[in-house]
Amino acid sequence: MKGIIHALTLSIALFLLSSISFAQSKFDEGFSDGYKKGYCHEKANCIPPTPPIAPIPTVSEKLDSYQDGYNRGFKMGLEAQKGSTSGSSQKGYKTASADPVDYTYKPTNSKVQQAVAKNKNAIFDKIMDKAQEYYDKADYAGCIKACKDAIEITNLVSKRTYTLMAKSYEAIGKKGKAKKYYKKAEKM
Repeated sequence: MKGIIHALTLSIALFLLSSISFAQSKFDEGFSDGYKKGYCHEKANCIPPTPPIAPIPTVSEKLDSYQDGYNRGFKMGLEAQKGSTSGSSQKGYKTASADPVDYTYKPTNSKVQQAVAKNKNAIFDKIMDKAQEYYDKADYAGCIKACKDAIEITNLVSKRTYTLMAKSYEAIGKKGKAKKYYKKAEKM
């Protein structure tokens, strides 16, 4: 019986202690009310936001003064209202204005295109010559990489590319890949 009474007394003491520690001071309550009123000052149909945590009272303010908290909250609420766009004065969503642009046809320069194509072919030929050198030196991995680079860099392919790749794969024992590239070479 003593244990139950002792536990009940301890529970009540803890409850009272927790209520006291979570209770707001009069300054905090005044700040909360003042902030809401200041934020909605001279605004019709204003929904006040949740006020921020009350600041620590200054030297001239008292912790147990509701009026000091209210005055500070009202002032901060007015400042927040001026810096905010929410509420009844909100402008709403605005889309960007569309500026019409006339489409102007710009013909391509065929000489430039020919020069680029010529360079592509020259680069492709150089890489393929290097791939042939790798193959002749029995560096089959280097040959395969050079062929893949030639395709990737220039977007060009030739029967020679696929044939070199097929022979290289065949030399390193990858018959399936060799067969695949022989078929591609035949289609060219």
